[in-house]
Amino acid sequence: MNAHTNTATQTATPDMPRNYRIAYEAGAACARLGLDLRDDLRDPSNGLTDDERHAAIHAAYNHADWVFFDLGFVGKPMPEYVTGWRVGALPEEIDGRSYDYYEDGYEDGTALISCDGKPNHITGWRVGALPDAIDGRSYDYYEDGWREWLTDSERAQLVRVGGWYIGRTYYGTHLVLGAHVLGEQSI
Repeated sequence: MNAHTNTATQTATPDMPRNYRIAYEAGAACARLGLDLRDDLRDPSNGLTDDERHAAIHAAYNHADWVFFDLGFVGKPMPEYVTGWRVGALPEEIDGRSYDYYEDGYEDGTALISCDGKPNHITGWRVGALPDAIDGRSYDYYEDGWREWLTDSERAQLVRVGGWYIGRTYYGTHLVLGAHVLGEQSI
Protein backbone atom coordinates (compact mmCIF):
# COMPACT_ATOMS: atom_id res chain seq x y z
CA MET A 1 0.00 0.00 0.00
CA ASN A 2 1.35 3.41 -0.93
CA ALA A 3 1.13 6.05 1.76
CA HIS A 4 2.15 9.58 2.61
CA THR A 5 2.87 11.04 6.03
CA ASN A 6 0.39 13.41 7.64
CA THR A 7 2.71 16.06 9.09
CA ALA A 8 0.13 17.11 11.71
CA THR A 9 -0.08 13.65 13.30
CA GLN A 10 3.08 12.00 11.92
CA THR A 11 0.99 9.00 10.86
CA ALA A 12 0.96 7.28 7.49
CA THR A 13 -2.16 7.96 5.43
CA PRO A 14 -2.83 5.37 2.72
CA ASP A 15 -3.42 6.50 -0.83
CA MET A 16 -7.08 6.57 -1.82
CA PRO A 17 -8.00 3.48 -3.85
CA ARG A 18 -7.98 4.32 -7.55
CA ASN A 19 -11.56 3.10 -8.08
CA TYR A 20 -12.83 5.52 -5.37
CA ARG A 21 -11.02 8.48 -6.93
CA ILE A 22 -12.12 7.64 -10.48
CA ALA A 23 -15.74 7.05 -9.39
CA TYR A 24 -15.77 10.46 -7.64
CA GLU A 25 -14.30 12.17 -10.71
CA ALA A 26 -16.79 10.35 -12.97
CA GLY A 27 -19.69 11.61 -10.83
CA ALA A 28 -18.38 15.17 -11.03
CA ALA A 29 -17.88 14.85 -14.80
CA CYS A 30 -21.41 13.46 -15.30
CA ALA A 31 -22.86 16.38 -13.35
CA ARG A 32 -20.76 18.88 -15.32
CA LEU A 33 -21.90 17.32 -18.64
CA GLY A 34 -25.54 16.97 -17.57
CA LEU A 35 -25.43 13.17 -17.72
CA ASP A 36 -26.88 10.69 -15.27
CA LEU A 37 -27.00 6.91 -15.12
CA ARG A 38 -30.15 6.86 -17.27
CA ASP A 39 -28.17 8.38 -20.13
CA ASP A 40 -26.13 6.19 -22.43
CA LEU A 41 -22.83 6.28 -20.58
CA ARG A 42 -21.27 3.83 -23.03
CA ASP A 43 -21.45 6.41 -25.83
CA PRO A 44 -17.86 7.61 -26.47
CA SER A 45 -19.17 10.97 -27.70
CA ASN A 46 -20.71 11.89 -24.31
CA GLY A 47 -17.61 13.81 -23.16
CA LEU A 48 -16.35 11.36 -20.51
CA THR A 49 -12.86 9.92 -20.57
CA ASP A 50 -12.61 6.13 -20.90
CA ASP A 51 -11.77 5.84 -17.16
CA GLU A 52 -14.72 8.06 -16.19
CA ARG A 53 -17.13 6.15 -18.46
CA HIS A 54 -16.02 2.79 -17.05
CA ALA A 55 -16.26 4.10 -13.45
CA ALA A 56 -19.74 5.51 -14.01
CA ILE A 57 -21.00 2.21 -15.42
CA HIS A 58 -19.25 0.17 -12.71
CA ALA A 59 -20.62 2.44 -9.94
CA ALA A 60 -24.10 1.10 -10.54
CA TYR A 61 -22.88 -2.36 -9.44
CA ASN A 62 -20.45 -1.57 -6.59
CA HIS A 63 -21.71 0.16 -3.43
CA ALA A 64 -18.47 1.93 -2.45
CA ASP A 65 -17.94 3.20 -6.00
CA TRP A 66 -21.57 4.34 -6.12
CA VAL A 67 -21.14 6.39 -2.93
CA PHE A 68 -18.02 8.09 -4.33
CA PHE A 69 -19.74 8.63 -7.70
CA ASP A 70 -22.74 10.19 -5.94
CA LEU A 71 -20.56 12.47 -3.77
CA GLY A 72 -18.83 13.74 -6.91
CA PHE A 73 -22.13 14.10 -8.77
CA VAL A 74 -23.74 16.26 -6.05
CA GLY A 75 -20.59 18.37 -5.62
CA LYS A 76 -19.54 17.23 -2.14
CA PRO A 77 -15.83 17.43 -1.29
CA MET A 78 -13.60 14.45 -2.01
CA PRO A 79 -13.74 12.18 1.07
CA GLU A 80 -10.74 12.45 3.39
CA TYR A 81 -8.92 9.67 5.21
CA VAL A 82 -9.78 9.61 8.92
CA THR A 83 -9.14 7.51 12.00
CA GLY A 84 -11.46 6.82 14.88
CA TRP A 85 -12.99 4.25 17.22
CA ARG A 86 -15.61 1.61 16.72
CA VAL A 87 -17.29 -0.73 19.20
CA GLY A 88 -16.94 -4.29 17.92
CA ALA A 89 -15.24 -5.98 14.99
CA LEU A 90 -15.58 -4.65 11.46
CA PRO A 91 -18.63 -5.99 9.64
CA GLU A 92 -17.70 -8.78 7.24
CA GLU A 93 -20.82 -8.87 5.07
CA ILE A 94 -22.13 -6.42 2.45
CA ASP A 95 -18.84 -4.61 1.74
CA GLY A 96 -18.15 -3.98 5.45
CA ARG A 97 -21.27 -1.88 5.92
CA SER A 98 -22.77 -1.52 9.39
CA TYR A 99 -26.29 -2.72 10.01
CA ASP A 100 -28.92 -0.31 11.37
CA TYR A 101 -31.21 -2.46 13.48
CA TYR A 102 -33.66 0.38 14.08
CA GLU A 103 -34.23 1.00 10.36
CA ASP A 104 -33.63 -2.68 9.49
CA GLY A 105 -31.14 -2.02 6.71
CA TYR A 106 -27.49 -1.44 5.92
CA GLU A 107 -25.72 1.89 6.39
CA ASP A 108 -23.71 3.40 3.52
CA GLY A 109 -20.45 2.50 5.30
CA THR A 110 -18.90 1.33 8.54
CA ALA A 111 -20.13 3.22 11.62
CA LEU A 112 -17.63 4.73 14.08
CA ILE A 113 -18.55 5.89 17.57
CA SER A 114 -15.84 8.58 17.44
CA CYS A 115 -13.85 10.14 14.61
CA ASP A 116 -10.61 11.97 15.33
CA GLY A 117 -10.82 15.69 14.58
CA LYS A 118 -14.59 15.72 14.05
CA PRO A 119 -17.19 16.71 16.63
CA ASN A 120 -19.35 13.89 17.88
CA HIS A 121 -23.06 14.59 18.03
CA ILE A 122 -25.55 11.78 18.34
CA THR A 123 -29.30 12.26 18.65
CA GLY A 124 -32.14 9.99 19.58
CA TRP A 125 -32.65 6.54 21.05
CA ARG A 126 -29.88 4.37 22.45
CA VAL A 127 -27.06 4.19 19.93
CA GLY A 128 -24.47 1.62 20.89
CA ALA A 129 -22.84 3.18 23.92
CA LEU A 130 -25.32 5.97 24.59
CA PRO A 131 -27.95 5.93 27.32
CA ASP A 132 -31.63 5.70 26.42
CA ALA A 133 -32.86 8.91 24.85
CA ILE A 134 -36.45 8.05 24.09
CA ASP A 135 -37.41 11.61 24.93
CA GLY A 136 -35.43 12.79 21.86
CA ARG A 137 -32.75 14.62 23.84
CA SER A 138 -29.45 15.19 22.09
CA TYR A 139 -26.16 14.07 23.55
CA ASP A 140 -23.13 16.14 22.62
CA TYR A 141 -19.82 14.60 23.51
CA TYR A 142 -16.48 15.90 22.34
CA GLU A 143 -12.85 14.85 22.63
CA ASP A 144 -12.69 12.05 25.20
CA GLY A 145 -16.19 12.68 26.62
CA TRP A 146 -17.76 9.91 24.54
CA ARG A 147 -15.88 7.29 26.53
CA GLU A 148 -17.92 8.02 29.67
CA TRP A 149 -21.00 6.56 27.98
CA LEU A 150 -19.33 3.19 27.36
CA THR A 151 -20.08 0.15 29.47
CA ASP A 152 -17.14 -2.01 30.55
CA SER A 153 -18.18 -4.58 27.94
CA GLU A 154 -18.25 -1.98 25.16
CA ARG A 155 -14.93 -0.49 26.31
CA ALA A 156 -13.39 -3.96 25.97
CA GLN A 157 -14.63 -4.17 22.34
CA LEU A 158 -13.19 -0.85 21.13
CA VAL A 159 -11.30 -1.12 17.86
CA ARG A 160 -9.11 1.60 16.28
CA VAL A 161 -10.18 2.05 12.63
CA GLY A 162 -9.13 4.04 9.56
CA GLY A 163 -11.16 4.73 6.42
CA TRP A 164 -12.52 7.31 3.96
CA TYR A 165 -15.02 9.66 5.62
CA ILE A 166 -18.36 9.81 3.77
CA GLY A 167 -20.56 11.54 6.34
CA ARG A 168 -22.90 10.59 9.15
CA THR A 169 -25.87 8.38 9.78
CA TYR A 170 -29.24 10.04 10.35
CA TYR A 171 -28.63 9.73 14.10
CA GLY A 172 -25.13 11.20 13.96
CA THR A 173 -22.51 8.45 14.03
CA HIS A 174 -19.64 8.80 11.57
CA LEU A 175 -19.43 6.61 8.45
CA VAL A 176 -16.34 5.50 6.55
CA LEU A 177 -15.73 3.33 3.49
CA GLY A 178 -12.71 1.10 3.10
CA ALA A 179 -12.57 0.62 6.88
CA HIS A 180 -9.57 -1.27 8.20
CA VAL A 181 -8.25 -2.02 11.68
CA LEU A 182 -5.23 -0.04 12.82
CA GLY A 183 -2.58 -1.25 15.25
CA GLU A 184 -4.13 0.12 18.45
CA GLN A 185 -6.93 -2.17 19.61
CA SER A 186 -8.32 -0.67 22.79
CA ILE A 187 -8.06 2.14 25.30
